[in-house]
Amino acid sequence: MSTSAVSSSPLASRPIGALDGTPVYLSAQTVPGLAGAVVASYLAAWISRPRWTGSARLALTAIWWLAIQGADTLHTLGHIRSARQMGAPMDAIQLAWGVQRNVYHKQTVTPRQHIGRASGGPLTSAVITSGALLSDSLVRRIPILSAISEAWLFTNAITLIGSLTPLPPLDGWSIVKWGVVQHTGDEAQGKVIADQAGRLTIGVAILGGVLWLIRGGLRKILPPLPVNLKSGS
Repeated sequence: MSTSAVSSSPLASRPIGALDGTPVYLSAQTVPGLAGAVVASYLAAWISRPRWTGSARLALTAIWWLAIQGADTLHTLGHIRSARQMGAPMDAIQLAWGVQRNVYHKQTVTPRQHIGRASGGPLTSAVITSGALLSDSLVRRIPILSAISEAWLFTNAITLIGSLTPLPPLDGWSIVKWGVVQHTGDEAQGKVIADQAGRLTIGVAILGGVLWLIRGGLRKILPPLPVNLKSGS
């Protein structure tokens, strides 16, 4: 998922392209990130449609991979548009660990501008997720369309939820920090409160994960093991 982080890391000498006029650069993490997305896509295809094997499994893996890239690209596009609207445009996009990292060189912007350019991605993902939820309910009885719709829904929903997590350098952390700064004028206090919100989120997530495992959550999402593996033969 995209972030609204400010990056001071060196970029490649030449961009490989542009998204809505914003140059896109490679990084040392680009290839590992894309490979990781392939692995995640295969696992998602296996979990969502365990009975699909062979070419069908590979095709579904490709669908999930394209959905991941599409969700992230549209999320980034939301950041680009909102940043321009706020008068604090994005300088570049860096392909990092499976995400499109937003690069902002200009630090001297107001809290309102920080919030505005951090909010564009989540707002875009929220709108797309709502539309995907509706389309998923309409095509649920058609196997191939249902598989495609499900991948699109989940990738956008995960992008939305992940981006709003109040952990640096994610959008949620920036929104909380600069929201506090806008009301108090104290950047240090904004950072402290954003960090506290992040720790609280991690704690709630860990507790929820433990309870989910105790209630047999893995058995609900993982496909059943083949009979020969169960018997140890």
